[in-house]
Amino acid sequence: MNLAPLKSELTTDPAGLGYAAPLAAGAHGVLADLLNKQDRAGKLRAVDGRALRRAIVAAWATLDADSRALATFMAAAGFDLDAANADDAALIAVLTGAKAATLTDGLVSRAEELGLGVVSHEDVSAALGIK
Repeated sequence: MNLAPLKSELTTDPAGLGYAAPLAAGAHGVLADLLNKQDRAGKLRAVDGRALRRAIVAAWATLDADSRALATFMAAAGFDLDAANADDAALIAVLTGAKAATLTDGLVSRAEELGLGVVSHEDVSAALGIK
């Protein structure tokens, strides 16, 4: 894990999550919990093949023949797409039409927003330089 963005997050609290009190108390587990709580509106990065297939089925009647052929191939191959990638996002929109939002809207954690994945209390300690 890249500790520099984690340290910056904890020491500046740009999203106003209230790190100051647990930071002062050395409550690294509480800080990890705040970072991992999935309560932030955002975009999910990974769109798995099953979710893509469900959305394609829901939008099937609105797809043209070329989009149907591509959707059939991708669904059969089990493709996973990255909704944060502009090309993948455009493909998701084409393949699912109005159903694209059902693939990407969701709740994420602050750690996920920062690209940190899941943060442990050990990660918090390491970022703060505490062993």
